[in-house]
Amino acid sequence: MKKAFILLTLGVCLVSNLPGENYLEMRATQSQYRYVNFDHLFKNQMMFDFVYVGVPEDNEVNVGIGYLIQPTDKLTIAPLLYANTTKEHPSLGFKPAMAVSYKTISWDTNLFGAFNADATGPRGNYLVIDPLEFNHKLGEHWWVGLSFGCLVQGEYRDFLAGPVLKRRDRGGWWSLTTRLGSVVEKSAKPATSIYELRISRAFDF
Repeated sequence: MKKAFILLTLGVCLVSNLPGENYLEMRATQSQYRYVNFDHLFKNQMMFDFVYVGVPEDNEVNVGIGYLIQPTDKLTIAPLLYANTTKEHPSLGFKPAMAVSYKTISWDTNLFGAFNADATGPRGNYLVIDPLEFNHKLGEHWWVGLSFGCLVQGEYRDFLAGPVLKRRDRGGWWSLTTRLGSVVEKSAKPATSIYELRISRAFDF
């Protein structure tokens, strides 16, 4: 896994120097959730995407390709397909995904959803939507809105919702999200409440 991660890091460094646009996003929470996303948009609208998602006892690495479609000047759609594996269960998974963005002068709506199919191992399939955000512009640099997320994997289900505050600067943007929700680990058990405080930093270069 270490060798593969080193090779992927070198590949990301190489791709980032090719003609096109780069995007880097990092997330962290009080619940030990970790997230790193790098994508490169080539001039022909093809995308290379690398995503690391880490939670306790599960570290998942995704490498994918996609294509950026812009039906209107406000709507952007990006279908993607990832191959992935984890440190703990080195099996191969495939993840079709969709990223959608709708932007106006005062509103910014974003959605990312994916279904992971574990092709060769015991991890199991899962469906994730994170985030679904509706943000409204407040002045030149600030945005405020609502953020939603959910994960469904077997009998496990969680749902989170709460406010998000964003600030745009020269390098990209900062985001602070606080979300409350519930989690069901088995259908026979009652739901329990969960809380997430998430800070994100993104760069455009």
